[in-house]
Amino acid sequence: MPGSGIGQDAPIEEEAKMDSPQTFQVKGTELRCLKEYVLEEQGVAAYDRWVSRLSPGAQELFAHDSAVIIQGSGWYEAQEVYLDALEIACELFHDGDVEKGGQEYGRFSADYGFTGAYRLLLRHGPAKAMLAQVGRVMGMYFKPGRAEVVEGSESATRIRFHECPPCRVFDYGNAGFIARTVELTGGTVTGLQINAMIADGDPYSEIEVHWVK
Repeated sequence: MPGSGIGQDAPIEEEAKMDSPQTFQVKGTELRCLKEYVLEEQGVAAYDRWVSRLSPGAQELFAHDSAVIIQGSGWYEAQEVYLDALEIACELFHDGDVEKGGQEYGRFSADYGFTGAYRLLLRHGPAKAMLAQVGRVMGMYFKPGRAEVVEGSESATRIRFHECPPCRVFDYGNAGFIARTVELTGGTVTGLQINAMIADGDPYSEIEVHWVK
C-alpha cells in the first residue's frame, strides 16, 4: 500500500471527552443490512448457526421464528446486536479475521445502501464529493458517532470518526464502506489504510483512501 500523500505525519490531537457519555446506538436499517449480509453471503444454515451464537437479546431480533421485528426507523443499543454480532460473524466465517470480515461487511453495506437513484448519483459523481457525505451517512445510522473529512484531493481523502466505540471490526467496516463507495463512482482503490484507531487508545479513528479514476 502506498504511503500517504496527504499529511502522513500529521499528529494525532487530543479530543475532549463528552461530558455525558452516551450509549452507542445503531439504527434498525443497519441491523436489517447485517441480517441480509449473513443470509446472502453465507446461506440459511450458516445464518442459523450465527444466530445461535448471539446473545439472547440479539437472538430475539435475528431469529427466524422471533415475534420481534427489527424496526427500520428504530434505534438499538449497538454492543450486543451489532458490534458483538459482527465479531461473531468474523469468528465463524472468516477464522476470526476482523479486518477481512469487517471490510467485507462494509462493502456489502455500501451496495445495500446505495440503490436506485443513489446508485445513479454515485456513477456520475466524483469520489471526493461522495466521500464528503460520509459524515451525513454516519449520522443517519449511528449515534452519537460522527465523521469528518479532514483532508482531501481529487485522488485521496482522510476521514476521521469521533465518538465511536473502541471496536476494530467497526473501523474495518467503515474502511470497506469507503473503499466500495469509491468503486461505485468508477474509481479504482490504490491504497486503503487506517492511521488511527479508538480501539488502540487514539482519540479518534482515521481512515485514508487513495484512488485513480
